[in-house]
Amino acid sequence: MNSITTLVIGGFALNAKPLEFITSQLKNYHYIDVNQFQPKFTLLSQAQDIISQYACDKQTIQIIAYSCGGLLALALLQLAPDNIYKLIMLNSTPCFIAQENWQGISNVNLQRLRQRLNRQSLAEFANYFTTLAAHPESINKKDATQWQNLAANRDMLMIWLELIEQSDLRSIAEKFAARIIWINSATDSLIPNPTQNTNCKIIINSTHLRMNPDYLQYTLEAISHE
Repeated sequence: MNSITTLVIGGFALNAKPLEFITSQLKNYHYIDVNQFQPKFTLLSQAQDIISQYACDKQTIQIIAYSCGGLLALALLQLAPDNIYKLIMLNSTPCFIAQENWQGISNVNLQRLRQRLNRQSLAEFANYFTTLAAHPESINKKDATQWQNLAANRDMLMIWLELIEQSDLRSIAEKFAARIIWINSATDSLIPNPTQNTNCKIIINSTHLRMNPDYLQYTLEAISHE
């Protein structure tokens, strides 16, 4: 029987806390911190590195990806379709930026975020982004620091903003739709219309930062019986 490897991929500027409920259910997994890649990476180059590390001929991989980590998960699926049998995408989307026929973050708001990253200290930017991810819930600075990735640096975050701006992976998501499970929060300041994702499961009482564990558990159990 083929071995199964579980990869858990985190999100922009945050640590693994948004995935805490999921990882507490797993016995074995490999966590991939998207904020600690080598400089000058691309989605494809990083996907190739991950495949060379975790994939072999007889290995089956399932991926749980959060936020922009979903873009990397789709790149992995494109490169290694014979190894990857399932993606569970949490508060993610194949295209974060608004297009002519797609609702998303406006270019104006993305440029404002980039300007903040250039202008503010990393601590100030991290507090702002955590507050944005928590919206419409409020979060104080002490609580916010528990979600922030202290290893993130300005250059890495800037690369991710560029990748988020440039990446439209809807064709990959459509091609492999049968292997992808989209689970999105009902209120998400970074993904304005998650129902655009094919067969999306919506979690109520949840934001981009915090997914309600009770509703998430119910959704995961329902999926396991489909």
